[in-house]
Amino acid sequence: MKKLISLACLLWLCCLSAAAQTLVTRNFEPRPTDPTATLHGSEVKDKNGKTTALVKIRTPFPATDLGFDSPLYGVTQVTQHSPGEVWVYLPERTQRLTIIHPVYGSATQQFIYDGGSYLKSGQTYSLDLNAEGKQVSLVASSPEAVITLDDVEQGRSPVNTYIPYGAHNVTARNGSLFYEGTILVTKDGPDTFDLPLTDENLLFGDVTIETPEGVEIWFRNRREGVGEFTTRLREGQYSVETRKRDHTPALSTFTVKAGQSQTVHPDLPTPHKGFLDLTTVPENGVTILSGDTVFTAERAVQVPVGTYELTFTRKGWNPQTRIFRVNRGETTSDTVVLRRKQYVRKSGLQAGVGFVPLSTSGLSFHLGGVIANVEIEAQYTLGLSRSKEVQWFSDEDQILSNIVDYRCDEFGVTLGYRLSFAERFGLTPRVGYSMQYLSAKDKQPGNGFNVGLATVGVKALFKPFQHFGIYVTPSYGRPLSNKEDDHGKLTFDLAGIKRGGMRLDIGIEFDL
Repeated sequence: MKKLISLACLLWLCCLSAAAQTLVTRNFEPRPTDPTATLHGSEVKDKNGKTTALVKIRTPFPATDLGFDSPLYGVTQVTQHSPGEVWVYLPERTQRLTIIHPVYGSATQQFIYDGGSYLKSGQTYSLDLNAEGKQVSLVASSPEAVITLDDVEQGRSPVNTYIPYGAHNVTARNGSLFYEGTILVTKDGPDTFDLPLTDENLLFGDVTIETPEGVEIWFRNRREGVGEFTTRLREGQYSVETRKRDHTPALSTFTVKAGQSQTVHPDLPTPHKGFLDLTTVPENGVTILSGDTVFTAERAVQVPVGTYELTFTRKGWNPQTRIFRVNRGETTSDTVVLRRKQYVRKSGLQAGVGFVPLSTSGLSFHLGGVIANVEIEAQYTLGLSRSKEVQWFSDEDQILSNIVDYRCDEFGVTLGYRLSFAERFGLTPRVGYSMQYLSAKDKQPGNGFNVGLATVGVKALFKPFQHFGIYVTPSYGRPLSNKEDDHGKLTFDLAGIKRGGMRLDIGIEFDL
């Protein structure tokens, strides 16, 4: 109970002291050589369109802390012109202005001078405004020490300045010599305050505050950095706060010992959490990765708030990457559907190369596509070997005129329907048309002879990997022309090249 009574008395004394502090105005005077009130850019009109008078108020208080009231004519405009100067525009014939501060009370300035004249239109005036106080001397024990008053530098010792009544924080520094303390300025108190400096190495310690990447360091209500902050502090106990987005801040305390250096690792902010509820199709066998780390995605698992980029994988299925945002206290639910890898595709383009072991062997190429399992392919086979020699005789005298060997190329097109019996195996029955074409050197007799074939066959395709396959295509071709006097037939027979018949094409295929 005694402690409560003492605390109440202390609060009452503080309120009484604050109430006793009042604003005061000084040195009001006209400035006839100052044209600011009528200059373009600074001139202001009242509601009647007449140029106002301008009162430049020199004060340490910002305009945002002050209120202004003028009876009868009112206040036209108030602007913060620069630090330490507030401009107040008042209509002509304004008699007085009341200025109000939330801590130091109010002060009223009468604008009567020179035998009863009031403010004049387009004229500039000046006025000093401060809290009630007095002129005080601040004298440091080290000459030329830099003195600050309430965090505002005042100059080098000794400093004579006007200070409002009340308690004020004062520092003085000259090299490593330092003073920090509080002075109490009262009406009947001293006019001079001595500031004894001490070697700060005997009073201060060096502190480095370290946090993980992305964690902000807040010290004395200021954000001092992210990850690391180094400072020098007077011996004593301090607190530091760590912050991070989507985290609850943490407050830690540490003790500074004079003349010592230390590294502080404060408590870290606690992450906000939400719930992530994921369902996968198929339900089993799916691995979820966050980067290179396996992510446990149990139903409604609690995780820190944030954005998650997760990759869902399963052997034989196409992987899928999704991004999820988890908010504080909320459940993010979603279903991720994987699709099987399409080894034997129902639609797409493909190209392949193979080998045909014919009587004249060849290198085959094909290009085609599948639409809804319907396959169309164009094929070309380049003969790699030469046929038997064919003797050509002149028609007139049957004298031997040429001995020619041939290369047999083949062009064709097929139409089929692709069947998939297993994940990696497809079978395509198909029919088509092809043309065997004889090529001779230097356009010798028989060059360009050809035979058309109707073909039927089946393409067996094995896909060990997605987009890559091995195929075997047995087929049978039947000539569409059987004329005995057909020179082409005769040339094929003489060259030992079989027209049509069984054919086998073995090769590899790529999906495009």
